[in-house]
Amino acid sequence: MQRIKIMAKPQIRVPNTSAQPQVARKRIIPRILQQPTQQKKKGRPSGSGFQVNEELREFIQIGCATGVPHDTLCALAVHAKLTQGQTFTSTQLIRHFAHEAKHGLEQANATAKGQLFRLIREGHPSAIFFWLKTKGGWRENVGVEVTGAGGGPVQFEMTAEERATKILQALAVARAQKLRSASAE
Repeated sequence: MQRIKIMAKPQIRVPNTSAQPQVARKRIIPRILQQPTQQKKKGRPSGSGFQVNEELREFIQIGCATGVPHDTLCALAVHAKLTQGQTFTSTQLIRHFAHEAKHGLEQANATAKGQLFRLIREGHPSAIFFWLKTKGGWRENVGVEVTGAGGGPVQFEMTAEERATKILQALAVARAQKLRSASAE
């Protein structure tokens, strides 16, 4: 806040022409009679903002709910002529549609859950099974147990020496094939 200085003139003696006693009068005249000037606001003019409409708001909410990147959403909105010929950037999307971007996915999930619950109440078996597997703790046990004779452990019929000789024979065959293919070239 600026202060206004008021300068006073010195007392002026006026000659007494009347019969009244002589009194000194003070006359105060302010040097500046106007208020201090307002400083201009910096930045863009306030009347040239981005215009938001409900159709664009719904488009952004659905796009954010389905996971479309912000830059792509902006380009699609301009292409679909939802921005009334204005340019539209991801910064404007975040500034003007923060609520839609944040809550779009939550609202889509709530809608999907509501539809699933409606199907469950109508008795659709696949919806019931899905709910029980994901929320009810049910699971399908598909397991294969391998046991030996009479339910005991699995018995191998080869000894360690037999296995070693089989492995060495397989390696010798592989080497011979490799040598044949190298000499044929």
